[in-house]
This record gives sequence, C-alpha cells and structure tokens, in this order.
Amino acid sequence: MQETLSKKRYEAYQWIKKHEPVSPQILCELYNMRFNELAPRFTELFDIGYIKEYGAIHNKRSNKHNTAYVTTPLDEIADVRESIRNTFKRERDAIIDDVAMNALLLSHESIEWLNKRVSQLERKINKLKDI
Repeated sequence: MQETLSKKRYEAYQWIKKHEPVSPQILCELYNMRFNELAPRFTELFDIGYIKEYGAIHNKRSNKHNTAYVTTPLDEIADVRESIRNTFKRERDAIIDDVAMNALLLSHESIEWLNKRVSQLERKINKLKDI
C-alpha cells in the first residue's frame, strides 16, 4: 500500500488507522496541523477507497458533530472502489444527460461548469482503474 500512496497520504492513512474513528478536525488538533493541510488527504483517501465514513463524532472544540472515518479493511478495498467508481459513473452520466436535454436552457457558464465536473469525475474514475 505504501508504494501506491504519496508520502502525505500514507502519513494521513497511518494517523487515521491509529486514532480511528477520527475526523480531520481531531487529527489537526492532535498533530498541530492546519485543516487545509490535512482535509484534502481525507478526501483523496476516501475517493480511492482506503477510508470510509464511520458516522459522526462530537467535536468538543466547535461543539458540533464531524464526520468520522475509519480505514477500510484490505479485503474490502476492491469492492469499495468498484462502488465508488459506479457512483462517479452515475453522476457523470446524469450530468451528461441533463446537459444534452437542457442545453438550450442552460447558460454558457453553467454548461462550462458541468463539463468541468464531468472531467473531474472522469479523472477520479480513471484513477480508480489505475490503482
């Protein structure tokens, strides 16, 4: 696994594994990090199936609930990735269909934004194939 993850992702994965269930906010406090340094690693790890949502945990500092994550068991990662890939494909296909059916009603900016989202989803789908 270490070979497939960047240093920052692997480090975040190890912290999540050590403290699970945990939120990005809690790890930021534990490791004295800025949220915008760590939160993207959670998104990246989630998008490739290495972590999954566990529920919500109470953040004592903000007095709010934050999404908690746990590491995905290694024997489940392939199934989780397939599920994530299918979710991304459904979203991509729905956007493509909506643009095709409503192109005359949408502004140029809206179509441009939706096309960017389709490109993002394509990259995420392809990334899941490459792992």
